[in-house]
Amino acid sequence: MDSKNKYTKTHSDNVKANANLVTTFPEMGYFRFGTAGHLAFMWCALVCNSMVSACILIGGSAVVNAVTGVNFYASIWLISFVCAIYVFFGGLRATFIADAIHTFILLIFIMIFAYTVYAGDDSKIGSPSRMVELLTERAKTIPVEGNYHGSYLTFRSLHGTIYSIQDVIMGFGLVNCDQAYWSRAIASKSKTISSSYFCAACCWFIIPVTMGLTLGLGARALSLNDDFPSLSDSEVNAGLSAVATARYVLGKAGSTLIVLMVFLSVVNAARISVFLWFIYSAALTCILHRIGISLGWLFNFLGVATASGVFPIALTFLWKDLNTFGAVGGSIGGMFLALVVWLVTCKTLEGEISVDNLASTYVAFAGNATAIILGGVIAIVSGLIWPANFDFDKTRNRTVLSEHLEDHENTSEHLTTEIDAKDQTGKTDVQEIDQDIISNSDTLDELPQKQVLDFDVLDSQYKRYIIATFALLLTFMFIIPISIGAPPYIFST
Repeated sequence: MDSKNKYTKTHSDNVKANANLVTTFPEMGYFRFGTAGHLAFMWCALVCNSMVSACILIGGSAVVNAVTGVNFYASIWLISFVCAIYVFFGGLRATFIADAIHTFILLIFIMIFAYTVYAGDDSKIGSPSRMVELLTERAKTIPVEGNYHGSYLTFRSLHGTIYSIQDVIMGFGLVNCDQAYWSRAIASKSKTISSSYFCAACCWFIIPVTMGLTLGLGARALSLNDDFPSLSDSEVNAGLSAVATARYVLGKAGSTLIVLMVFLSVVNAARISVFLWFIYSAALTCILHRIGISLGWLFNFLGVATASGVFPIALTFLWKDLNTFGAVGGSIGGMFLALVVWLVTCKTLEGEISVDNLASTYVAFAGNATAIILGGVIAIVSGLIWPANFDFDKTRNRTVLSEHLEDHENTSEHLTTEIDAKDQTGKTDVQEIDQDIISNSDTLDELPQKQVLDFDVLDSQYKRYIIATFALLLTFMFIIPISIGAPPYIFST
């Protein structure tokens, strides 16, 4: 999913230039396409945040349940409540502080796990060469289906290739439909917006890679040991292999670190900013868990639910010719068609539609690919046939709040005039009117003010980082995967 962050960092310059005061991407949809665009993008945002919240709560609750034994449903509500309290008292600033401090602590924990697995007790793993030996031995008894010679030490993997493409699609969908990325792009300073996104994208990559190479591969290698806990398919899909490895190599300390990591990462990524959402997301997660939806299942479904919004939402900020039909039809129509293809493919390939079958490799890939392709085709083709020729000056320095600001200014002027027009008998409730004016003035100070955009700086950054971005995209998405995945090769010590 590193590609999604690289894409975001250059995209952010154009967002800043064309919609510098817009607070949400549905608001931009409203300015360009009216109520239809607003509702379509709100639906995309709701689906994305619902699925992401469910992923966070299902994954976090599974870990808490496995480590502490707390009831799964109780864990869901407990995590939701803690996040709601955290954000309620800390406000928006708390989320930014959490992003920085919590990520720093998470990196320390990951370093501890990496050192313990690859340089710790020899009876566990202790070294990279020992890891290779254990994985080679494991492949003899439990080979990986679709991998070259069933090996764990090869990048020539059919299912791995399909999932990597699916993961990129899912990443694009989550970025475009997640308001957090838009908020940061719009709120950032013009001179630092691209560099900050660029650095964040490069730094992020190390987290999933290191976790996979230590706790993920570690679980498979250590499964040769008789005292290592056996994991069922459902436990693996719930993400509990990392818990088992951490507990095995570090004992109670490992369990403690995992629980702390869950708390820090959940608070980092939580969408629970109001109590209503806390109740909704917790209830939704309980329902999903009850019908057998796991963390792995949700990962396969995320692209189906969100990828149709990639092109319509992005082009709303970037392309003047995108029209209402392309924006609404691409985002909502693409999602509907993706769901149809997803279900039809499941019935055709698997014989019946079930929870497990819907998450199978080819079925999930069909839904993901359909969502992003048809969403883009509808948006782009309709724009080419019926170009909107939109003027982005209409969205610069504009927000619903700024229009609210003008209304307040007019109200204040009206109230002042009303005071002067009243008779001089002293019967007018001047104090009440003055209070209204003061209240309005306080509101005006809190609303966003117009900005002077430095288009030269934004354009310079865009040109500079677009080259770096595509170089990294080319490297991580094509050069490295093809060079190590295409050859029939098994890595050794």
